[in-house]
Amino acid sequence: MKAKHLKDLIKEFCEENSYTEDTEDLIHFYWTYVRKSLVAKTDYNLYVTGLGQFTMNRKKLARELAKNEEYLRTLDKKDYKGFEKYNDIEARVLKLRSLQLKIYDDIEKRNIFRKSQNDTKN
Repeated sequence: MKAKHLKDLIKEFCEENSYTEDTEDLIHFYWTYVRKSLVAKTDYNLYVTGLGQFTMNRKKLARELAKNEEYLRTLDKKDYKGFEKYNDIEARVLKLRSLQLKIYDDIEKRNIFRKSQNDTKN
């Protein structure tokens, strides 16, 4: 299958299923919302009605965080041209760290709950 742009894919889908332009606009709006929420990474779990639940991969998150932290170390904050890049990368690193902390907190809560369930069985 050849890779297609989103606009072409939606148009082709609407033509195959004989949807109107209003439906095409709705699908485009819905997909734009989903894509933006996936990219924003406000939470590591994202539930999208009709599509299911998307969960962030912990290994990929750790790799991305390490890569951004390494890049942050190479930038000079005091340099005029590097200041804006530094602030952007620093904000991204803080967001990724908070996501990683949320994941670890959730895993710890699950482990504590499982342990309490095992204790009550005994």
